[in-house]
Amino acid sequence: MKVIPVLDVLGGVAVHAVAGRRGQYRPLKSCICKGSDPLEVASALKSRYGFKDLYVADLDAILDKKPPLSLIQQLKNKANLRLMVDSGVRTIDQALKLLDAGASEVIIGTETLPNLSLIEKVVEEVGENRVIVSVDMKDGKILGRSRAVRSLRPLSLIRKLEEQGLGKFILLDLSKVGTAQGPNLTFIKETLKTFDGEFIVGGGVRDIHDLQQLESLGSSGALLATTLHTNKISKDELNAEGFL
Repeated sequence: MKVIPVLDVLGGVAVHAVAGRRGQYRPLKSCICKGSDPLEVASALKSRYGFKDLYVADLDAILDKKPPLSLIQQLKNKANLRLMVDSGVRTIDQALKLLDAGASEVIIGTETLPNLSLIEKVVEEVGENRVIVSVDMKDGKILGRSRAVRSLRPLSLIRKLEEQGLGKFILLDLSKVGTAQGPNLTFIKETLKTFDGEFIVGGGVRDIHDLQQLESLGSSGALLATTLHTNKISKDELNAEGFL
């Protein structure tokens, strides 16, 4: 299992995300860097832990504002990280621009997904190896701008997407993000027992023990933010478990 650090960007600065309450997000305060400049934070994550990958959540774009492609270009060229980017993709053109700017993989989140057919169209255009679908959830229900997407249970949605040939997913529990409450292991266990795809889990990870449990359930990856910036998990622990 691989641990992937998260960079949440809102208003041009790195922020501390808590439970999806974006109106309350504040600039990041971290023990690994002095400021909240996104490039500085990304560079600190790389130098402190040795990460090669970075999950970028462009919250401005997710909230219907124009995505700052220059930030993706800087993170790629200056921090030299492999980028998984959620920038509120709603069209094929947006996905292509993210890849051109330097994203290695485009994340299509249910929160901003206009319809299920878009996923199939993006995959046809760029290839399934460059697309990850984020099943965005809050309090056990799917978040989505599309009524058809919102009406589905998470497992039903994943089944539909697997039938389309998708094999890589993020299970993102926004109600757990930044809360240090622990991941929803019951749901994760059920999902990973039901499907054969790769699943990256985001939301609630508190410590190395949570990561060990996720690996034992069959998770292919875990997203981390708060635990890294509060030094709840060390590089030595991650190395010892083979998570880097």
